[in-house]
Amino acid sequence: MRNHNTQQVQLSTELLSRAEQIVLSTLFRQHAGAFFSPKFSSAVWVTEGLSGAEARVALIGLRQKGWIKTTRKTWGEHLYYIPNVLLPQLTEVFAIKVGAGNTHDGSADAQHVERSEMIAKDRMQVLYEAEVDIAAELLHLMAWIIHEGLPLTSKGTIHKKSIRQLCNITTLHESHFQALHIRYDDPEVYPVHIAIVLDLLLHLGLLEKSDKHVFISTEQLQAWINQSWSSMYCEIYNICAERYGMSEPYAQHFRSRLLILAPAMNEWFPIRPFLPWRDELQVEEQDLLRCENSNPKSLSSLHVVQSWLRALVGLGFGEVGHDATGEVVYRWLVPPADLCCSAHALQDKRLEEEKSGLFIQPDFEILLPPEAPPHVRWRLALCAELVTRDRMSIYRLTKESVMKAVRIGFTLDQIVLFLNNHAMTGIPEHVHLAMQQWGQEPEERLAKPPNPSDPALEVAHQGDESAVNLNVRSQGIIHTADKLYEEEDEPYVITERDNLWPGYKDIPEMWHREWRKYHLSTTRQIASKAIEWQTKLELKRNEDIVYIIPDRIEGHDDWTLSGWVTSSNGENVLERQVLSPTDWGNIRLIVPQYERSDP
Repeated sequence: MRNHNTQQVQLSTELLSRAEQIVLSTLFRQHAGAFFSPKFSSAVWVTEGLSGAEARVALIGLRQKGWIKTTRKTWGEHLYYIPNVLLPQLTEVFAIKVGAGNTHDGSADAQHVERSEMIAKDRMQVLYEAEVDIAAELLHLMAWIIHEGLPLTSKGTIHKKSIRQLCNITTLHESHFQALHIRYDDPEVYPVHIAIVLDLLLHLGLLEKSDKHVFISTEQLQAWINQSWSSMYCEIYNICAERYGMSEPYAQHFRSRLLILAPAMNEWFPIRPFLPWRDELQVEEQDLLRCENSNPKSLSSLHVVQSWLRALVGLGFGEVGHDATGEVVYRWLVPPADLCCSAHALQDKRLEEEKSGLFIQPDFEILLPPEAPPHVRWRLALCAELVTRDRMSIYRLTKESVMKAVRIGFTLDQIVLFLNNHAMTGIPEHVHLAMQQWGQEPEERLAKPPNPSDPALEVAHQGDESAVNLNVRSQGIIHTADKLYEEEDEPYVITERDNLWPGYKDIPEMWHREWRKYHLSTTRQIASKAIEWQTKLELKRNEDIVYIIPDRIEGHDDWTLSGWVTSSNGENVLERQVLSPTDWGNIRLIVPQYERSDP
């Protein structure tokens, strides 16, 4: 199974051979990160001046160097894929070839990107405004789960009452995700936005499931709330892109281009220049905004674009609008570069110590600025009620909220200490007195109040012995294609030359080591072997040296050879030709070489 892990792999395309670069570029353009079969005909490669044999050897080299991975279906069939972690880098390297139509100089893309910088903000109209900060929303929902719990039915699904409550307290809306056509278990129980939330939390390891409950994983939660917001966004975005984004190559290319080629955060830019193969998408601008629930088996490229833009809006990553000319535009609300961060950065990045300014008002409301770190928002969510979520979030201390915090493990002194540590102007005296009164009743009822090292993480029902290991991340509830395949890559096996070129040991070495003229019958044998191996022949024709990628021999005594003829450097494909043995002198069979390396 391909992990959503975003660890950067330090690879450089400059270290690849020309053939490897061509094969990698072609596979990336055609498949992005989708699975593909390694079986190709010469016709796939001739437009790039490569023989099928050269492409096979290049594929071996790409596997050895980590650019291509292999996996195996449960019934044994092998498939190849480009790791998702490499897609951003390849988008940058090969962006001109994906979506530039018949132009290869990138000028069209450059002009459109320049135009994005000229969009006047005062002439913009926001059509789809982000309503949620997904990282903060997950903290809000987890706080509710700790307080209320998520009991399971005998069928293993969450009770419908709990689902209704989740729907009521979240600002996520199913309309933003319906067009993604996500498949998951029990769709009659879980609306799609709730399914995504549960799947996200399970996949992040923040939720665990026992026979009777779904509950918060205390160990994983501790690590999660001590991250920065940008680290959270990165991990959430990459899970969403891989698990909920459509897997078609067009969809993957669009997601990568929108992320990698976009300007900085909060800068509007037109969508159309970032569409792969945009010459195939001739539609009115307003059509980009319609998102009908079409048949998932025949989704158009237009629908792919619509569905992902709506999902990004629904997750709070960006907004959609149009400029004065009516062209559809988009802007990121988080730094797009942060969404390509590495796993090591996620694990090692620590929050800087800072005075996070809570402002406790005399009317018991608490103002929380957006720069407050996650662990502050988390603890506040456990002891206060959320009133509004905006640029400045507002919470309110109530008797019920304080009593709930005490019941899950906070002592009153710890609540007061937390608020004092982060309140810019302290706690108003009458608010402090009221909190003491509110907290006294539940503390008196507890025979032995819990006093854990981190009280905000203790939950009464988290000791179920049937729970799975807290360090193992769940696979979630969303169906992905990865479930059909083995979890680990197939180990690389060095292919022997005789397997690559059947009968290699039986042919004379001079056929591929020496460049010479042969008898017609021998020449025919050499040409036949080139067709069988899908490799090139080097020919001397008049005073020129040319290569031919042959595919057909016709006739017997007076035979001809058909194929694609290239120049001696192999870079420019010429026309398809039919040659007679009398058209050339010396001939040599080209057997591509490859470097052996340890797995």
